[in-house]
Amino acid sequence: MLAALSLTVLAVVFGLMSVPSAHGRIDGMLRRFGLALVSSTSVVPSAPQWRDQIDEQLLANGVLISMPSIEEAQRRVPFPIYLPSSLPDGLAMTDIYILTSPPSGPRRSISTAGITYRDGDGRTVFIRETLGASEGSGVPESEVQDARVNGRAALYAQGGWKSEGNAGPALQWDGTMDRKLLSWENGGITYVVDAYGLDLSREDMLRIAESIR
Repeated sequence: MLAALSLTVLAVVFGLMSVPSAHGRIDGMLRRFGLALVSSTSVVPSAPQWRDQIDEQLLANGVLISMPSIEEAQRRVPFPIYLPSSLPDGLAMTDIYILTSPPSGPRRSISTAGITYRDGDGRTVFIRETLGASEGSGVPESEVQDARVNGRAALYAQGGWKSEGNAGPALQWDGTMDRKLLSWENGGITYVVDAYGLDLSREDMLRIAESIR
């Protein structure tokens, strides 16, 4: 199953590991609810969250660990994993992972669980649950909207990064891309719902999020 993890899923994981961990603005970033809000809609891909290649060393070091079942993942993480009861038709659970801290001593801490739901055409809903504050995927601050999930403050965004032909290494934010993000915190857990290719509305995303309990 490890080899089956998609680039989409891994890109989210890399984003989570490469954003500065302190609260507040750092080098033009503001971390909120599992998203790293950047001050520009143009970035130069110098950090792992912008790579479109799998970092095999990350996998080899056991930082990202594929799980055979939700039950096994639950035995490994120190917080309850919640699944959505409402999803678009045709999606099935395909990948489960846990994310550990980089090796810095005899023990690693496990703080994140991720679940991928996908249909036969590759359309995807990815759910990330992190104990404590999650550092998250980069999104332009200007593209983020306030929302509420079961009465709790949340952030919603649509779009993704893409290269602009001959513009060199810079990536531009495309707000028309069929990718939707919704993030919030509840009970000390940061949740991120990341949907690709499903043409979901904001209301659809809220419905999925509110069913995770």
